Amino acid sequence: MLFVSTRGKTDLVCSAHAITRGLADDGGLFVPQKFPELSLGEIVSMRSMTYKERAVAILSLFLTDYTKEELFECADAAYAQAKFGAEPVPLRKVNENTSYVRMKVTFNNADKIIALCTDPEFEGEVTGVENAFPLIRMVNFVKANAAKWDGIIPDNMVDTEEMLANSKYFVKGTDNTLTYYFYYNGTVAAPDGNVGLPTLFDSIKVPTWVTGDQLAKLKDFQINVVAEAIQADGFKNADAAWAAFAAQQK
Repeated sequence: MLFVSTRGKTDLVCSAHAITRGLADDGGLFVPQKFPELSLGEIVSMRSMTYKERAVAILSLFLTDYTKEELFECADAAYAQAKFGAEPVPLRKVNENTSYVRMKVTFNNADKIIALCTDPEFEGEVTGVENAFPLIRMVNFVKANAAKWDGIIPDNMVDTEEMLANSKYFVKGTDNTLTYYFYYNGTVAAPDGNVGLPTLFDSIKVPTWVTGDQLAKLKDFQINVVAEAIQADGFKNADAAWAAFAAQQK
């Protein structure tokens, strides 16, 4: 591959010369003398490549003085994970109808249910995670699927106090409710109908120390579970999408 100046006043040069010089002697930019042609089959074959592999495949058509190994070394440095994450340029199909999905779990009678879910042995002690007791003590989580959801889950209890202070995960309502949010990791596509997601929890239990008389004093106790979704297209990430969703609800 040879390169020529955009001003046309210099001789043709090789790709290595164009790279090292930057600008041509006449002040013009170096551009390819001619552009390589790719067959449809060659273009389609790039679909299975990673972004770095695709970059190297295309650059190798223009920078013919460099080996594939040298180009891969440059691509690795340019698109390092520390700069761009695991995928430098994430791709989404337009109109694929992908959505972000979360579950909203709400307990009413918050004060009474927190008291019931507090182990009598530790009654009166302040732990900082009391608002999570109903979730921890009453919900049977499916451990095998816990990593597929982001929220206050027993397997993630190290961060519970911080998550309780974050309205992304928890809100204690002025109507004496406790609401917990669980976000599915990734987007969901449902082009032809309903899609089943990994089950996060499958049943509800009552703490062993709670008596029938105590339960009877709970008036109209309910646990409501609502699935919410917002289309992913047009948003930078899930946080941006859910911020827009919250604004729509006001």
